[in-house]
Amino acid sequence: MMAFDTAALVQQMTQALTHGDRRGFRSAMAQLVSTNADLRHNWRKLVEPLIGYGEFDLAIAAIDRHVVWARATPAALLDQATTYARTGRHARAAAILERIGPESTDRESQTFLRGALALNLGDFAGAREWMLETLRIRPLSGQAAYALAASASMATDADVAEHLLRGEAALDQAPREERAMYLYALGKIHADRGDPDRAFDRYARGAAEVATIRRYDASADRISAAEATQGWSRAVLAAISGRVSVPTDRPIVVTGMPRSGSTLVEQILVSHSDVSEGDELGYFAMLVNDLGSATAERATRLAQTSRPDEFVRDYLHLLDNRFGKTGRVVDKTLEATRYLGTLAALLPNTPILYVRRQPLAQAWSCFSTYFMSDLAWTFDQRAIAAHFRLEDHLLDRWQEILGERLQIVDYEALVSDKAVQIPRLLAHAGLTPEPQTQTPEMTRRLVRTASVAQVRAPITTARVDAAEAYRTHLRPFIDAYRAAGGTID
Repeated sequence: MMAFDTAALVQQMTQALTHGDRRGFRSAMAQLVSTNADLRHNWRKLVEPLIGYGEFDLAIAAIDRHVVWARATPAALLDQATTYARTGRHARAAAILERIGPESTDRESQTFLRGALALNLGDFAGAREWMLETLRIRPLSGQAAYALAASASMATDADVAEHLLRGEAALDQAPREERAMYLYALGKIHADRGDPDRAFDRYARGAAEVATIRRYDASADRISAAEATQGWSRAVLAAISGRVSVPTDRPIVVTGMPRSGSTLVEQILVSHSDVSEGDELGYFAMLVNDLGSATAERATRLAQTSRPDEFVRDYLHLLDNRFGKTGRVVDKTLEATRYLGTLAALLPNTPILYVRRQPLAQAWSCFSTYFMSDLAWTFDQRAIAAHFRLEDHLLDRWQEILGERLQIVDYEALVSDKAVQIPRLLAHAGLTPEPQTQTPEMTRRLVRTASVAQVRAPITTARVDAAEAYRTHLRPFIDAYRAAGGTID
């Protein structure tokens, strides 16, 4: 095949994408980009799969070529700004938005994107104004309502709270997922105002809306948990790690269940001068999916075919795409317990921290959070209990296998005694103590999780007992968790 045979490259790219051949797709796309192939409107169509595969540099190259082909129309520039934002290039995304006239294209998408950029960068005043503008354009925008409620205390921002409360009467007119997000925003208002009964009612109604769309498969969850530790032992880990020759000391893996405090630990680590950035990633899980399963047998087979270095280089390549090539980075990956053996074996010099929180507090935090990702178990209390118990058993097993390699970070201990706990987690990550890590809220960086507002505030114990006001409402979780052998104080 000639280097500039565009038709053959397009065919190769299409076949790879159809068959889920991530590496083949990347190879063909890299050549199409390097030759600046004349793909016209297809450049835009290729952005989504590139982002899905973590190929951010190629996604940027594709959207840039689309803008050139489309002659920089406002719609093309909005697509470009959105792509830059989704790949963590927020400053560049904001600059692109400035090139678009305020009335020249989809105004709602523009204002929401501007608000999201401001929120992710900690500009809560800017986020407030842009999200309010979005609601003026589309009054029942659940995304804008939820972002507004998350950006500040609704106990002090009466104007926003009353604005959102006025919209409740018309919620039946909104699409289901938008209605659900709006109800979560209303729950946050009542929670901030100290009315747990109304807060729980809105959260529960929102969760019920989502549960009809995202259904929890308890059987699949149990199978996944059982497969995660299958065949793993310290001896198996050592045998696989001995075949890895690529340096693996750049990433720091932070994991745990959602709403455990993992974003706070990420923020502390990123405050260190040796750490350039961090984000919630799913790259390693994607690579394990390429193997077919997380069992020790699959990882052993990879090592025996002399391909572990190829696997590790692939992961590091994706990190470079997201963070650049310098400095250590934090890979905050939720629920890595489902593939922790493969991760520990193939990244032998990567420190692993697991953030753990008291189950009642974590259950309430999960139930009262609208997750954009498909965490179907978070929308039903009994499903939360079932999932928590699976994770409890997984954590116990991984502690047996990994020993000191896996450091448990207790959230309640961390916020109660940061002067002792922060140096401990830094040491596990191979970092020396630095004073700014004690005040991580002062570190300005991109945060794209549900904890975006919380990590901008000083470390506090205020949320440790937040679930107590909802204990009666959480009886289904408590009973199911205890029935499954869990302990709740």
